Amino acid sequence: EFVTECGLFTRHATTIKQPRVQFLSVGAPVVLRFFERVLVKVRTAGSQAEGNQANSTRKWLTPVLANDRVDELVGAFVPGFNLAAIEWHGLSGRAKRRMLTRTDVTAGFVPYSLPTALLVLGWLTHKQHQRIGWAVTDQAFLVKDGFVNRRVAIVPLGRIQSLTLRATPFDRRHGMK
Repeated sequence: EFVTECGLFTRHATTIKQPRVQFLSVGAPVVLRFFERVLVKVRTAGSQAEGNQANSTRKWLTPVLANDRVDELVGAFVPGFNLAAIEWHGLSGRAKRRMLTRTDVTAGFVPYSLPTALLVLGWLTHKQHQRIGWAVTDQAFLVKDGFVNRRVAIVPLGRIQSLTLRATPFDRRHGMK
């Protein structure tokens, strides 16, 4: 069990049981990266929402955690977890073309200096494409994304309940899902 407490005047305590954790998110916004810190959230199954409807809720596990403690904390949920040892797979070049197509469409909102805006958006798309990746270990499925605000999502393999594939006509044109 993990107990999280928060609140300055009104104290809130939440107990998170390890078998109920279905999803972990390790986020590293720009400001926290400067101080070599991350934030960790979990999503649990079987929680009760208002109206007694079962749902999946997201809770802070730690709002601020030192980078060197991530493996220790996540290892409590995913045994043998070592973020540095993960072999990441990147996206294909077709995915980059698809991302650039989306960038070209959104660039229509920039009225001034369109070529400069397209150049900047193209560079940001390139950096985002480099940062997106996925990995599968013996214990978990992982996805990383975010150029500015980085995030690693971790799903223990034994707790995956469903998988959805989605493809728009533009995605199908580029052979993507």
